[in-house]
Amino acid sequence: GGWGACAIHDGAGPFRTMAHGDTRVIPAELLETMYPFVVEAFSLRPDSGGPGKHRGGLGYIKRYRILEPCTLRVDFDRILCPPWGVMGGHPAESGRVVITRHGSEVPEVIYKCREYQLAEGDIISAEIGGGGGYGPPQDRSLELIVRDVARGYVSAEAAKRDYGVSAEDLQTFA
Repeated sequence: GGWGACAIHDGAGPFRTMAHGDTRVIPAELLETMYPFVVEAFSLRPDSGGPGKHRGGLGYIKRYRILEPCTLRVDFDRILCPPWGVMGGHPAESGRVVITRHGSEVPEVIYKCREYQLAEGDIISAEIGGGGGYGPPQDRSLELIVRDVARGYVSAEAAKRDYGVSAEDLQTFA
């Protein structure tokens, strides 16, 4: 996922650390030949980095569509304990896994320590956490906020909520 920001720059990411040999990013084509799913999306997770003078690094989202009945077990930790910010920076979004059952619009956050039965058409979203922010968000430059919104790292809604930057401010500066 994303790494925390520091005193001189935004956090990097998303990354896989060398200490976690079991978290490699396996090509979707290989996974799809081994398991009963298709990878529908693999993208950065907007708004996952903690707001701050320096923004935390982003996590990512990987979305799977289940092709036949199967069982899922996840081992995500710290779902309820988001990566903290420092020196006035805000916490990042924590990681989580979400099931949206076929025919339902209501997503269900799932937890480790039990198995989940999946059916054809269910959607699984693995949402990897970001890194915490550094320094007060109000100290972030408007130029960097505009850049983040333009690149899709931060949504216009989060720019307003977290940094106090309105859509008009974004348009004026762009």
